[in-house]
Order: sequence, then C-alpha cells, then structure tokens
Amino acid sequence: MHPRAFRSLLQASIFSILCLSPLLAIGGQQSSNPVTLRMKYPLGAAHKYRDTMKLNMTLQVPGQSMTQTKATTSDAVVREKVTKLLPNGGAQVTSLTLSEKDTDDGKPVPSKPNKTPDVDSFSARGEVLSRKGLTPANLHTELLTGANAFLAMLLTSGILPQQPVKPGDTWTQTISLPDMPGIGSATIASHFVKTEQIGAYQTALIHTQVTIPLSLMLDANDKPTTRADQAVSTGTGTATGRFDQNFAMRQGFTVRLRGEGAIDNMFRIQMQPNSPPFQGQTKIKVTLGRDLIP
Repeated sequence: MHPRAFRSLLQASIFSILCLSPLLAIGGQQSSNPVTLRMKYPLGAAHKYRDTMKLNMTLQVPGQSMTQTKATTSDAVVREKVTKLLPNGGAQVTSLTLSEKDTDDGKPVPSKPNKTPDVDSFSARGEVLSRKGLTPANLHTELLTGANAFLAMLLTSGILPQQPVKPGDTWTQTISLPDMPGIGSATIASHFVKTEQIGAYQTALIHTQVTIPLSLMLDANDKPTTRADQAVSTGTGTATGRFDQNFAMRQGFTVRLRGEGAIDNMFRIQMQPNSPPFQGQTKIKVTLGRDLIP
C-alpha cells in the first residue's frame, strides 16, 4: 500500500495541535499454494482513494501542571498515478489531494489541498526508494510529538514479503526510511490471514504490527546530533501500529486499509539559551482508513 496521501492529513492535524502550545477469483476458498505478492505499475494507471483519519493528542507538562488535549479529523479524496517505470518492477507515483474536509475539536477547518503532487518512487515490494516535494521536517515539532512516526508506519506497513506466501504464513522485516529525522528502523511483523473477496477483487488480507523507536537530539543550533553531550533538546519514545490491508493479488494494489496507532513520546526542548527547558510527555492515538473508489 502507498499511503503518501496521509502526509498532508498528518501535517494539517499536527499544525492544529501545536497551536495549543502543535490473482483470479477463487470463490472464497483458501488456496494452499504460495503466491508471490508484488505491486504492479502499468504506466499511466491511476486510482482514487478515500482516506480518513481521526487523531487524539494529550500533552502533559508536569512542571507547569498543564494538560492539553486536541481531537482532529480528516476526510480526503486522493488520486495516485504511475508516471514513470523503474528497473526491477518499481515505479514513480504521483499523489494529489483532490478534496479534503478537516475538523478541529468538532469544528470545521478550512482546508487548501496542495495542488502540487507528491512524487515518490517505490519498488515492486512497496519499499520507499525516494521521496520528492516534501516540506522539510520541523524538528521541534518532531521533538514534541514524534508525529512523523505515523507516516513511517504507513509507509512500512504495506511492504510485501520477499518470498512466496500462503494463508497462515507469518514473516518479519526490518526497514529504514530515508529523510525522517528521529525515526528509527521499523520492525514489521506480518500475517497472511486469509484470502477475501472485496468487490471485484480477490485480495490477500494481511495483518501487520509495526514498532518504531523514536530518538532525536538537537544541539544548541537546533541541528540534529548523535552526541548526547552536545544535545540541548531531546525527544524519545515508541510508536506502535496495527494494520489490516486487503491487497489485490492479481492486480497488484491496495483495495482497503484499516489501522490504528499510538505514540508515547517524552520531550525536553530548550526554547531559549538561558531559560528553563520545556519538557513533558505527549501521547497520540490515531485511527485511519483507506478505500479504493471504483
């Protein structure tokens, strides 16, 4: 599955939060023959999806006896199109948000979908090869929330196995993502639950659990550092997610996705050189869905 569309949903939600302080049909039978699951990218092929997300965040600052909460939702229609074929079955795919409706604590929020598409490259197994057109990460936002971990979980949850698999099989992968400060390698444990008919598509229902460690340190110039003795601001935590994906085995794309995730993040941010640090804990929970629009 290619969840690039959720990038804009997460960015809109986190901005609002930070304003607080940020194969052929087989009739339902379960085949015992292993199949090789691969993405398929016909040049020019396009699909539309409805992407939904609900996000709840709690920010606690014990030293200031402060607890803040935020609830946001997003409902978007996204078009994905294969614009270039790559070696070994990969492709360049553009993702454009066609419409979007957001709420902030139950109130509608004006949304302005980005008219410039994201451009990402993927392997035949769905691995991220490169990402273009991204807004640079706000490192203080990442220290405070670790929110990019949700995007990391989405980008890794649908990576297909190297080997042929059949219902009942399990496999584990470790994946690193480029250009994501503070995001550690994702451990992905997957289970081919069963084959399932979704409309015209015979799909593999794959259950996946993703765990990602979070660790980001900034020096006095707000630049990432790996040296603890130079770090003046830190963020550490863990992100976990569970996903159920229906993957069209013959056509080679996601038909449906359901998922939920959680982040538990401890932060210490030095806002000014000689002022006390802003420190506390952020907890975020999110539920999301993706459905192919016929």
